[in-house]
Amino acid sequence: IISDLVNACFKEDLATNVNASRQSLQTELVQRLADILNDQGKQYDNSAKSAAYYHLKSLRATLINSTGGNIQTKAHRSNLIFLIDKNLSVLK
Repeated sequence: IISDLVNACFKEDLATNVNASRQSLQTELVQRLADILNDQGKQYDNSAKSAAYYHLKSLRATLINSTGGNIQTKAHRSNLIFLIDKNLSVLK
């Protein structure tokens, strides 16, 4: 299910400009995956945490390699990479 969500939120925007509403959607998805990964309340099982970790790492690589888009889109992608890095660094 997470793969379907990530694809629905990101796939069509990888080579184009990302509009403001899709930027919000993408940011929310990254934050939700980070919340699952950094779950302090033991709400999510290890399988969910593993899936969140995998998709954040995969999404980071995809975002780094996407070159299309205007300045606003590039800033958005940079912010997503920053959010992902920040949340993955908590695990170190």
